[in-house]
Formats: sequence, C-alpha cells, structure tokens
Amino acid sequence: LYRIEPDGAATRIADGIIASNGPSFSPDGRIMYHTDSHGGTIWAYDIDPDSGTASNRRVFVRIPRADGAPDGSTVDAEGHLWTAHWGGRRVTRFAPDGIVLCPSFFEAGRYTASGIQVPPGDWKLTVTAYVTDVDAVTASASVRVG
Repeated sequence: LYRIEPDGAATRIADGIIASNGPSFSPDGRIMYHTDSHGGTIWAYDIDPDSGTASNRRVFVRIPRADGAPDGSTVDAEGHLWTAHWGGRRVTRFAPDGIVLCPSFFEAGRYTASGIQVPPGDWKLTVTAYVTDVDAVTASASVRVG
C-alpha cells in the first residue's frame, strides 16, 4: 500500500498485501480503512490531516472466510463503513468500532464495491457485482437486511 506524494514520489504505508482494496476515509478524513481481501482483514490507520501521514495501523475487522472476502468499501456520513463481500453475497455496514450493524444479503452475484449516494435527507446504497447470468440476477434482485 503506497501513498503518492504531491511531487509524485511513492511512500510505502504497508507491505505484504496480496489483494488490496478500498481505501475509504472517515467523514473527517482522520481514519483510513484499507482492505486486504486475500487476508480477510480490513485495517484502520490514523491519518494526519496536515501531512497525510498514515500511522497506528490496526485491525478494524476480520471477515470469516465463510462470509466471503472483503472487497470494495465506502464510508457513510455517520462514519459507518460499508463493505462488499466477494463470494459472500452480502454487503455489511460496520460501526466505527467494528461492530456489525447491518448485513444485507443478496441472492445473486459476487459483490465487489459499494458506494453511498447521499442527497439531502436520503441515502442510497449502490453495489457493483461480477455476474455471469444477468437474467438470474434480474429475476432474483431481492435483498434481505439484518
């Protein structure tokens, strides 16, 4: 994982990551979440708002293999991390302390990324997926929340 400096130089933040995803940032920009999909771990880092330096790397959450690999993510206005699970048929909303708040289960697809669209007073979750049978996805576009 690298940070690109304003002058184009690359600064290493972490190594040993096989499948890097994210990153996502807390609403105040002081916490960065980074996903190691292969390792099943979402990491949190403190970010210095003036320098952009990352420090205090810590495990935010580990995803059990049975739940799929954590993949793309986003953070909502309340500071909750939403993570798509490749092969897990779900997107999970985590509180800032890593507690699962709201797993959403989908009937089809391998989910790769999630995004939040927030018009004033409303929000929509947008999810991308890898699918091989569009008709099956369309026919089973149901979602179970909770």
